[in-house]
Amino acid sequence: MTDAFNTIFEKYVDTLDNWQRQVDDIRKMHHEIWTESRIIPIIRQHRAGSRVEKQCRILPKGKQTDVDYKFEVTEIIVDMENKNGFYWKFSDSTGAHGKIFVSNSTKENLMINEHYCEIFTENLFEWTPNEEAYLLLPGQFKNNVVKFSQFEYRRDATPPHNSPSVPGQGAVNEYDIVPCLMISKWPQRVHKRAFDASDLTRQARSKIVDNEPLFVVPAGDPCSSEKEQQFRLSFSLLEVKYFEGLPDYFRKLYGLIKYIFKIKIDHLKLLDSYHIKSLFISWVETDFNQICHGLTVDLIKFYEIVYRACEEQKIEHVFIKGCNIFPYHHINRATDNDKGTLLVLKNITISSIAPELCILLRQDLQLSEEGDKNWLPKAEVILDRLHEGFGRAAYIDGYLTRLLSLVTNSLFENVQKKEALAHTITKIQEVFRKFFSDDNIVRLIPMVNATLEHLDATNRIDSRPIDCSREDGVSISVHVAFQHYLNQNFDEMMKILNEIPIDTLEDPPHYIGVSITNHHRDYIKLDKPLCYVISTFERGHAQQNCPRFYMDPVLLAHHFKIQARLHTTGKGPDQTDLDTLEALSVCLSDRAPYLGRLSYKSSASLLLQGYRETNQSSYATNFDLQTNQSGGATNFDLR
Repeated sequence: MTDAFNTIFEKYVDTLDNWQRQVDDIRKMHHEIWTESRIIPIIRQHRAGSRVEKQCRILPKGKQTDVDYKFEVTEIIVDMENKNGFYWKFSDSTGAHGKIFVSNSTKENLMINEHYCEIFTENLFEWTPNEEAYLLLPGQFKNNVVKFSQFEYRRDATPPHNSPSVPGQGAVNEYDIVPCLMISKWPQRVHKRAFDASDLTRQARSKIVDNEPLFVVPAGDPCSSEKEQQFRLSFSLLEVKYFEGLPDYFRKLYGLIKYIFKIKIDHLKLLDSYHIKSLFISWVETDFNQICHGLTVDLIKFYEIVYRACEEQKIEHVFIKGCNIFPYHHINRATDNDKGTLLVLKNITISSIAPELCILLRQDLQLSEEGDKNWLPKAEVILDRLHEGFGRAAYIDGYLTRLLSLVTNSLFENVQKKEALAHTITKIQEVFRKFFSDDNIVRLIPMVNATLEHLDATNRIDSRPIDCSREDGVSISVHVAFQHYLNQNFDEMMKILNEIPIDTLEDPPHYIGVSITNHHRDYIKLDKPLCYVISTFERGHAQQNCPRFYMDPVLLAHHFKIQARLHTTGKGPDQTDLDTLEALSVCLSDRAPYLGRLSYKSSASLLLQGYRETNQSSYATNFDLQTNQSGGATNFDLR
C-alpha cells in the first residue's frame, strides 16, 4: 500500500466524515419528530445503535444499518437495593444478568391500572415461593410491550432468548424494538469499573455515571440454564454519549474497523459488532497516546488485539469489571467458526486489506472496479471535488427531504384526530425551536408553515432571516402550491406555478423534494396518475400501506398545471404536456433522495405510467426507466 494511496484514502474518510457531520442535527431532529409526534401512552422512545452514535459510517456495498428503538415503560423503576415493587436480583457472578421480581401488591395494582394493564397481564408473572414475589417473565414482557406500541414487526421472526429485540421492517430501513425498564441506580460493581479509565476519558466517564440512567432489557445469558428468566443490564444509550465525546480521528478509525469487520469477519458468526465496539473502547482507554499513527496502521494494530482476545477467549465488558463477554455460545463445532475466525484475524495485514480498500474507494467514487491501472489519479480528482463540496448540497437536501417527509406524514396521519393533531403541531414547533440555529433545518420552515396553514393551525413556526437560494425558492413555491392543490384552489395555485421556471437541463439543480403519502389520497382522488403512483407503492409494500415517496418539485409543478386544466376546463394532457414531463423525467436523478425505487426518477416514471394506465393520455411515451438498485448505493448516498 503506497504512501499515495494512504493519502488519498485518508482524504476519502475525512470527506465522508465531513459530509456525515453536516447532517448530524438533521438526523437527530428526525428522531425527535418521530418520537414526539407519536403518542404511545406510558412508553418513552429512545434511539441507540450505529445510526445515532457519532461514528463515521462506512458500509459495504448494498448493506443497510437497522434503526434501534428502546421502548421504556415509564414510571416503572427497578429497585437495585431493596425488595420494593419491582426489584433486581443478580443471577450470576458476572454482574450483567439478573431476574426482576414484583411484589404481590404492585402486580395487582398494575393489572387494574387502565394505563398498564395491557402490558402487565397475568401471563407475565410467575409466583416464586422463595422470594414471596412474582418473577417477571422477559419473553412475555417483550411481546406485550411491542404489541402495545402498535409498531409493525416481523411476525415470522423469532429472536433467541438472549436477544432483547423484536425486528420490524419500515418503508426503507429495518428496525429493532427493544423494550426496557429503568433501574434505580448504577450497581456498585458497574460504578467502580466506570472510573478505571485513562485520565483523558475519566472526566467523560464520570459525567456519564452521574447524569445518565441505566436500563435493563429482556435478554438472558445464553450460557445459563435460567436464560428464559433473565434480564440484562444495557449500556447502549451510554455508548451513544461515549462516541459523542470521542476525538474525530477515533470516530473515523472505528468506522474503518467496523467496515473490515463486516466484510471479513461478520459472516463467520462468532463475533458481533458489539464485541468489536467493546474491544475498541477498551483499547482507546488503555492506549490512547499510542494510537494515531495513521488509519491503516492503527487498523492492523487493533485487529491484532481482536486476534489475541479470540485466542484467549476473553473480551472484558466495558462497564462491568470481571465480566467476560466472549461469545462461547456462538462457537459452532460443525463449522469450527472459532478456528476460522482466528485464521482470518491472523491474516488481516496491510497487504491483505489493500484490495478491499481499493474496491471501497472505486465503488464510492463510482470508478470502474477492474482494468484501469491509472484509476488512483482519477480518484484523487474526484475526491478533491467532493472535499470542496461538489454533491454535498444534494446530499444535505436528501436528508432535508426525508425530514420534511416525516413532518408531513406526522401531520397528515393525525388530521382526523384533533387532540393528537394539536399535540403533534405543538411538539413539531418545539423541536424546530430546539434546532433553530441549524442553517439547513431552518430552510424547511416556510414549507412546513405552508402545511400548517392548510391544516388551519393557529400558530406557525417562527423563522429567521436566511439567504434563500433560487432552488429553495422553487421548493417553497411548489410546497405552497401543493397545499392549494389539496384544497382544489386552482387559481391561487396557478398564480404561484406560473412564476416557476421549467428546467430541462442535463444537470438540473437539486431541490428539497415534495413528499406524497397515502394520507393525501382523499385530497387528490381526482388526480388519477398520482393515485396510480400511490397504489403502485402500496402493492409493492409488505404492509400494503404506501410508504412516503418523493417527487421533484419542478416536475410536480408541471403535473399540477396539467391536472388544474383538466379539472377546470376538461381538457386533458396533449403530446406537448407529455413530452415536457418526459424531458423533465429523463434528467432526474435515480440516486436522490434515495437510490432506486424511492428516487425522483422512479416516481416520475410511475407518474408517466399513471397517465397511460388511467387513460388520461392516449399518447405514447418513450421514457424507459433505468434505475440503479439498492445494491449500488455508495456511502455518499442517503441510505
